[in-house]
Amino acid sequence: FTGAKIHKTGGVTRVIEKSGKSFTLKGEEAGLKKEMKVYMDHANEGHRICLALESAVLKEEERSEGVPFFPIIAAPPPLLDNVNCTKEVMPLDRNTATSSAPVQTPNCAPSVVSYESSTFITGTAEPPCSSVQQTECSPNSAQLVKSVFVKNVGWASQLTSGAVWVQFNDGSQLVAQAGVSSITYTSPDGQTTRYGESDKLPEYIKEKLHCLSSILVMFTNPATPH
Repeated sequence: FTGAKIHKTGGVTRVIEKSGKSFTLKGEEAGLKKEMKVYMDHANEGHRICLALESAVLKEEERSEGVPFFPIIAAPPPLLDNVNCTKEVMPLDRNTATSSAPVQTPNCAPSVVSYESSTFITGTAEPPCSSVQQTECSPNSAQLVKSVFVKNVGWASQLTSGAVWVQFNDGSQLVAQAGVSSITYTSPDGQTTRYGESDKLPEYIKEKLHCLSSILVMFTNPATPH
């Protein structure tokens, strides 16, 4: 899996390519290159399934006298027993297409589709962050709880750990958590640096940190407009 993701909410689609480059679509898909079209088709099918599941769950919720069922995470169970799960796929390796020839999948970890009511997230499994300061990594998509689009900023996601992951419009990313003295910053070209409490932050990172307080309010108060 390459780590490419597609976030879809409120009629706006955020595409993050495997290279780390990101862009936003507002309904138009005709101009997408062939590789990204495969991603989009897969995401649209996942979105259709999520809407169908949401409708079914809402009906059960009504029959259960208003007992809340959301948020839920829908995904196939991990294939823990399948040691030799290499197989041929054409040309889609779950979420990515690289050539017209069959490719080998190194493992069978499932991609994750999760949603909280109308919020939709789809992505591919990724390895955890290395402790090395300079590396290429980002939060695992299975850790996502909720994702919102922040005007003039980009996409912000709440992780199961309580941390906030911000994917800025310029392609950079930032992971920070209240009470934790370190932050992780990924530049638009994919290089990740972890800054500790005693490290001096560059000015451009300080500027990006200014938006975190308003983003935290969005997650604690879902009714806040964004």
